[in-house]
Amino acid sequence: METTAPDALAELREQLEALALLDSVHSVIGGIGVASSGGVAPGHGVMPRADVSSGLGVSSGLGVSSGLGASSGLGVAPGLDDGAFVRLAETVQRMSALLDAVKVRLAGIAVQNSRSSLGAEGWAKRRGHGSAAAMLAEMWHLPRQRAQLYCLVGEATAPRASLTGEPLPPRYPLLGTAIDAQRMSVDASASVVRELERARQRCADDVVAIAEEAIVAEAQSLTTEDVAVLARAVRDRIDYDGAEPRDEERRRSRRLSMTTLPDGTMRVVWVLEPESAVFVRSGIDALVGRDLRQEQRGPRFDGPADAAAPEAVAPPAPPAPSAPPAVVDRRSLAQMRADAAFEIFRHVAACSDARQQLAPVTVVVRMSLESLQTGRGTAELDGIDETISAATARRLAADAELIPMVLGGRSEPLDLGRARRLFTRAQRLALVERDGGCGFGGCEHPPSYAEAHHIEWWSRYGPTDLANGVMLCSFHHHLVHDQGWQITVRANVPYFIPPPDVDPCRRPRRGGSVRALARSVNGEVT
Repeated sequence: METTAPDALAELREQLEALALLDSVHSVIGGIGVASSGGVAPGHGVMPRADVSSGLGVSSGLGVSSGLGASSGLGVAPGLDDGAFVRLAETVQRMSALLDAVKVRLAGIAVQNSRSSLGAEGWAKRRGHGSAAAMLAEMWHLPRQRAQLYCLVGEATAPRASLTGEPLPPRYPLLGTAIDAQRMSVDASASVVRELERARQRCADDVVAIAEEAIVAEAQSLTTEDVAVLARAVRDRIDYDGAEPRDEERRRSRRLSMTTLPDGTMRVVWVLEPESAVFVRSGIDALVGRDLRQEQRGPRFDGPADAAAPEAVAPPAPPAPSAPPAVVDRRSLAQMRADAAFEIFRHVAACSDARQQLAPVTVVVRMSLESLQTGRGTAELDGIDETISAATARRLAADAELIPMVLGGRSEPLDLGRARRLFTRAQRLALVERDGGCGFGGCEHPPSYAEAHHIEWWSRYGPTDLANGVMLCSFHHHLVHDQGWQITVRANVPYFIPPPDVDPCRRPRRGGSVRALARSVNGEVT
């Protein structure tokens, strides 16, 4: 018996009508400079067909009459400035999100009507496919893995039926509502479903529902990657008992393979559990951070007057005639990491006492006071997205030189001193606790690539305290100063306010560590 899910289909039909799916996709494309062959549903913010060719310099069909020297294809209209580009890109994103919402609904219906209990009468098997994902991958010309994401989210957010045929609500109704409202992407939603399903094995349904609500409430302002981090953190909070089994599972998955490629280079694939990976990453990042700091020119991160007064700076002396030209490091970050790893292994191979020769590495482990005392729960390692069990963290603290940062009930760092002029090492650790690495939203640079920066410069009487500090990498430090971004800290979260030419509305963008956000969300969950 096929499942039609009348309510889901009715909502799906409304969305299809709102999209004018058969016609208005081409019309939206027309809004970027291409004439469409279909009409536009009125009132949906898409340029009518009659105005498309005259509005953005398009002759007809899919050919562009001018712009960037292109005579055909999706060229750029000559009058498309950056403001128009942003508006059109946002329109396309809204359309893409709507189409994804429709695909999620369709995938949920396809999964229900292709379940194994239907046998040969299932939709997928009737069409020669082993699963709904395989069927949709062929129909939508998608990789199988992508189709599986739609099916995973679609099934999790679709209405269900009991064994007796009675209707049941979706497992994740709030997630489905957020997708329909274009507040969450399919990829972010898939991360949430995967992590909460893992927790569901050991958690009551009402606890999982509270966790879903907490994640969805924060997810709209986060990147897809940050939603995944948040989902894992919430999973850890509600599933304490699963921490140690996850540690053991990851230890069993460790491996290293070395393959010689046809060009003579070697590909090394190294999979490590988090408690081992943190030392590898910290060692490499320390050397890369050293090289990056050596390449910096001019004042560092505390404003022009923090390094020296203007009158105290002597003009640079001209190089001696015999002096070699300055060498500019043009390596990519990936190449710098490869060189750093080689340097570490070269030390180990060549030095009889490599432990004494290598530069010291700082590893910070964070855990709650309760987890430290009881050994239950999870701990975080700087630079590693996954958590480890508190028991593993306590073992590492006994076997290695780590810096433990114990968090109180409200997740403030305890016993970190503050200086009044330059940021101390303790203050820098506290800023890293709040910002993660570079505090600019979406930046993935770790703490070793960033420096503590005065929000209000010291030369302008800004204090050297945590409320006036932010961690910034070199790129975002110069971006903030050169373009005139403003930074404010609210509720221990840094917000970056763009200049008017970047965003006329100057909407603050959340920065800081998603893990710090996760800890506040965890407090709500428990």
